Amino acid sequence: MKLIKTLAFFTSYLFMVLNAVAQENYVEASITTLQGENLNGWIDYRDWQQSPSKIDFKETLEGNEKEYYPVDILEFSVGEAIYKSAVIEIEQSSRKIENLDANKDLKLSKDTVFLETLIEGEVELYAYDGKNSGINFYIKEDESYTLLQYKKYMDDNASKVKEFKGYIYQLLQYMEKCSEMQTNLTKTVYTKVSLKKAFKNYYRCIDALPDFERKGNKIALKLGVVGGINYTSMSLISNSQKHIVFDDIKLSNSVDATYGVNLEAFLPINQGKWSIYSDLILTNYSMNGSFEKFSQNVFHEVHELNIALRHLKLSHLLRYQFAKTPLVIGLGISHASVVSEVENYYSYKDVIFDPPVVFEEREFVTNPNVREFGLLLSVEVRLWRLGLEARYEKSDGIPDLISITTPTNRLYLLAKFRLN
Repeated sequence: MKLIKTLAFFTSYLFMVLNAVAQENYVEASITTLQGENLNGWIDYRDWQQSPSKIDFKETLEGNEKEYYPVDILEFSVGEAIYKSAVIEIEQSSRKIENLDANKDLKLSKDTVFLETLIEGEVELYAYDGKNSGINFYIKEDESYTLLQYKKYMDDNASKVKEFKGYIYQLLQYMEKCSEMQTNLTKTVYTKVSLKKAFKNYYRCIDALPDFERKGNKIALKLGVVGGINYTSMSLISNSQKHIVFDDIKLSNSVDATYGVNLEAFLPINQGKWSIYSDLILTNYSMNGSFEKFSQNVFHEVHELNIALRHLKLSHLLRYQFAKTPLVIGLGISHASVVSEVENYYSYKDVIFDPPVVFEEREFVTNPNVREFGLLLSVEVRLWRLGLEARYEKSDGIPDLISITTPTNRLYLLAKFRLN
């Protein structure tokens, strides 16, 4: 439970730090000037959740950046996105239930903005998501952009939310070439997914394809292999007077090979800087230690402990790559199961006699099937398909030992190769 609380704290802290750091992310792009000239260069692209009010553009990565507002250019394209400069009407009524009233009239303002292109061709769909308004959608008629009208409001008794769906009638007129659209449009809701689906149905109806369709970002999965070494240290802490002798047994450290496979899911946010990484690795450790107590002519006790276990370990990390650098940091958890025992015994004997008198000889780990849990912190340098990672793990060691805890620290040095 303590490990989970610690992980939750560091995860929250990581999010706050990374979100507080504004970073540049220049991506190849182009703009079209008011004179119709196309300029290729680089735009600081943030995969905007809301429509940008301006863009930062460079003709070369080493050049000076210049701000462009919607009144300065005709359009720009970056990544898979196209934005048009347009003078539009914006419906600014709140869509939060607690702020609704019984007025179904649209609350309109006019502004020059960047419209996100969703579908372009014979019929076209655009979106604008402003800071002070919900998302609004537009169609292009001749050279102007027409608001698809929609509003939420309360009924006269303020007991039920109602919707003004003027956009359905507008789309029926807009897509009049396809009589089959009437049924589809009545089921269309005022969202990107639903409206795009209606437009794609129209293109299928007229047996045509749009010139451009804004594709939704998808999770990218990457498979790889991993191998390296791990350095393991373990402490023995007794929780009762009966086992206090274990406090004096100092275990040797262990350096062993580790190898396995990994899978990384790059999330469709912040240009794929966030990812969820998992690996399944086979890892070992081998330790021994002893402690002697001596009383002249009475006893000479020797306590010996040898542990060598092989684990199959599954690790999960939330990772973030800093913009314009190969540096990736991660935070996560691990859990492991013992798959085999190489050595596992404890002995206590008096060597003053010949032969020594053995008072106790037993397995130290009596239930190796229980799982080991840990917290992970990693730093990786990623170059093309190669990665070099240093990973620190703090775990509870061998659980289920009676009256003995075994806090364990591991440092992994890993090399990775991505297969796709």
